[in-house]
Amino acid sequence: MNEFVTSSAEPSYLIPLALTVAPFNQTDDLKFFFKSEQIEQRLNLLQHLVRASDKVALLFAEKGFGKSALLMQLQQAMSEDVRIFHIEAKSSVVPKELILDCLRAFGVDDNDIRLSSDHLELLQHRCLSLQNLNIKPLLLIDDVDQLSENSVDTILTWLSWQANDQFLLQAVLTAKNTMPELNTLHGRIQRVDLPVFTEIELSAYLTHRLSVAGYQGAPPFKAKVLKQIFKKSAGNPELINQLAHQELQGIKPVSDSKAFNWVTGLKWLAVGSLTILLILLLVFQDKINSLFSPIKEDTQFDQLSELTPESPIATVVADSELDASRSVEELLATESSFAEDMTNLNTDEQGREELEALIAELPVVESEEEPSQIEVEEIINIDIQQDYKEVLTSSKLVDKKENNNSQEWIFQQDRNYYTFQMMGSWDEEKVLAYINKYELSGDIAIFQSKRNGRTWYALIYGVFESKEIALRASNTWPATLKGLPKWLRRFDSVQQQIQK
Repeated sequence: MNEFVTSSAEPSYLIPLALTVAPFNQTDDLKFFFKSEQIEQRLNLLQHLVRASDKVALLFAEKGFGKSALLMQLQQAMSEDVRIFHIEAKSSVVPKELILDCLRAFGVDDNDIRLSSDHLELLQHRCLSLQNLNIKPLLLIDDVDQLSENSVDTILTWLSWQANDQFLLQAVLTAKNTMPELNTLHGRIQRVDLPVFTEIELSAYLTHRLSVAGYQGAPPFKAKVLKQIFKKSAGNPELINQLAHQELQGIKPVSDSKAFNWVTGLKWLAVGSLTILLILLLVFQDKINSLFSPIKEDTQFDQLSELTPESPIATVVADSELDASRSVEELLATESSFAEDMTNLNTDEQGREELEALIAELPVVESEEEPSQIEVEEIINIDIQQDYKEVLTSSKLVDKKENNNSQEWIFQQDRNYYTFQMMGSWDEEKVLAYINKYELSGDIAIFQSKRNGRTWYALIYGVFESKEIALRASNTWPATLKGLPKWLRRFDSVQQQIQK
């Protein structure tokens, strides 16, 4: 039996808490969307994938993680130069309906639709016309894995259309299951995982939902309750909503109540049995003693040998595309491999370098395994760890732009050497603030590139002769740096991005 109780439309705690709406019901109201630091990173990345690359973003997470809400936020954030067709996927949707709805969403007149004998060709021409007007046609497909096989094939055909060496359509997809069919996109898929809430974010999330619903008092959840909610939900937003509702409603899970009754009954039975045994021992004490009197005092008993306690049981570097057909478990086990695959992205494609800057904001998971093609002895002999530990733990703050290396310094570096790209922004002051916040110094530089007439600022950190040396050096970073999003790239890709 499911231990969670579905929230009612008008819970009993609305009036006592002076709420205007139910705070934990599922809703399309964007005001309830909680933008944590991790979620904001994903949202920025999705926007950048749409504007500065030809990638098809796959927003991947289990049910209840907020994929649909994030997709709605992305749609709201898009400007007028993006024409959107939003599909809420269902198995009943057929390709013919998709084509007609997409034509209308992209601004094709109903009369032109009726007169056309080939709607697929009409849609292709419409996408080309929008691109010529500097308007980007975009598909937003929620739960693409719920579409029928024919509908998925139709959408994949659309996404393969090209003209003037450019793809005519881009897309942001959400799914909770892996889809081998997406392999036909030939490397265009960029997977973006949604994180669960941390225990710290949980309290802020609940407070946000309550405040949007009109609550103005002190937080109604005690620290002990918050720990229980986090433990039961494992950070899943949908389960958090259900548990928070139950706590305010005073509902106790049925399964917990039954378990409590059984446990309580067994406890009382044990206490009663022990009491009766003690009474019998006192009443028949003399008779019991007489039974043992013939036994000689010198009778020897072997001592039980003592029991011997058992011994205790004993980042991402980007060079090929993610195989969307692998299971979630395989992806988690090979995060390091996926990250390494991303470094060799084709830098000649339009907007590729801008994509790299935002990919750098996703967390990097360094592999705990030793490099398979380099002898451990050779790596240990490299005196890189101590050198970079002194640089990366420096307490000096970067207060002025003059303290950073220039773009000329970047061109002086060996094109085959590596560096970590830490972050990027349209605002140079944010990059400088980032340097100050994490006290970066030494081999750091801010470089610029152009995209749609705007200047993009990106921060790189460190100079390393190889990937292995770079990853080992990053293992010596302070804890505040280790957990930051970062991406390892070669200097030649940075130099090419600046030249553009």
